[in-house]
Amino acid sequence: MSFLFYQNSNHDFFCSKIEGERTVLSTSMDASPGGTKFYTRAVVSEHSSPASAWIIISNMVYNVTTFFNEHPGGPDILRHHAGTDVTKLFEEKPHSTYANSLLKRFWIGEVVEADRTEASPVFSLADVVAMHKKGDDVVFVIHNKVYSVSKFIGDHPGGAEPLKHQSGLDASSAFDEVRHTAYAKDVMKKYYIGELHPRDRVARTAASMAKYVKPSEGFKYVDPHSAVGAHIGKQLILVTFLVALLIVVYWFLR
Repeated sequence: MSFLFYQNSNHDFFCSKIEGERTVLSTSMDASPGGTKFYTRAVVSEHSSPASAWIIISNMVYNVTTFFNEHPGGPDILRHHAGTDVTKLFEEKPHSTYANSLLKRFWIGEVVEADRTEASPVFSLADVVAMHKKGDDVVFVIHNKVYSVSKFIGDHPGGAEPLKHQSGLDASSAFDEVRHTAYAKDVMKKYYIGELHPRDRVARTAASMAKYVKPSEGFKYVDPHSAVGAHIGKQLILVTFLVALLIVVYWFLR
């Protein structure tokens, strides 16, 4: 058995497996189920005009040709950097979770191994699940970033259970529901291990927020939409009314 590698007119790399006289076409060099395509930096640099604009972010290749008019920062910055590696620029400019999720829409492949630069590791959701199943790590995704928090379990103000419940999952909704402080978000950087693969990135929606798993120990959380939350809300209204009434009575009896 032998293999034949070649490029098509779009500079996509392909691999053909030759079995005897029969040739079997594979959709990518790595023969992965997802059919990942690989591009050299030289090829990416050829796509440097509004008619065909490609960029590189963390060794991932994106075709942003149709995004010029939608880009919140305007089309000029995309036009100026088309055909280049914009990893540093992208990381220096804070992007929202929604902006990060849009990358999935424009992802077309990866940089070939020989042209890769040192960048944050990239994990698929399957990788996150696999690490969780090994049982020796608590790892999850928050806003398309992957965190390993095993060493943080003992220091987590909310206890260990909330972290363990989210291991192997996308914990973005759970994290947002608790409304963490700026300090807590800064602490997260210590446990960051990489990025979620563009294929697995998702936009945050109300439906995904509903997947929140409430902590069972060390932290009390009340869902305002639950029966308990509604009951507490009514009690607060009643207490507020009684306090106001007492103030008025006191004022007239002075």
